[in-house]
Amino acid sequence: MKTITTERLLLRPPRREDLPSLAEGIGAWDVARMLGRAPYPYALADAEGWFEKITAGSGTGLCEIFCILLKDNAAESVIGVIGIEPKTEGGPPEIGYWIAKPHWNRGYAGEAVAAMLAFGFEVLDLPFIGAAYYIENPASGRVLARAGFKDVAEETRWCEARGAHVDAVRLELTREMFEARRDEGRKSVAAR
Repeated sequence: MKTITTERLLLRPPRREDLPSLAEGIGAWDVARMLGRAPYPYALADAEGWFEKITAGSGTGLCEIFCILLKDNAAESVIGVIGIEPKTEGGPPEIGYWIAKPHWNRGYAGEAVAAMLAFGFEVLDLPFIGAAYYIENPASGRVLARAGFKDVAEETRWCEARGAHVDAVRLELTREMFEARRDEGRKSVAAR
């Protein structure tokens, strides 16, 4: 089983026993309204359908999904999800993530994104990774900018929870950009 560990987090594949905490986390309007494919209200049956879909699709192409747990308390409930999936309209595989509202503003999203980008470029050997965020979610934009993503275009994207298209920003990060940032970080640490 693939797992990724960071300073504070454990990222591992979803399990059936995660579904109640997933449903609770996405079930908050402030979370669901910032996701493209999550309906609202979001119920346990929605989490079960998602789980069946991703487990049936494993091994049929790039789709890497991880639950995010606090490393110190990995037996506790999932605090979010992160993944890299093919973009349905073509284009680069995209990273997507959400963090349950009680865990916002603690740096968990940035930590998980950094780990997932390393996985995408170093393990999956991707040449570039895309991302997007709704314009009214600048916190997500800041997470992606700190990870090195560059804006590519403004567009509209569907939001299932709202039943509407929403203004969004599409971003990309190339392997070269990722490696340059990583190398620069190593130089600054060595200079201390």
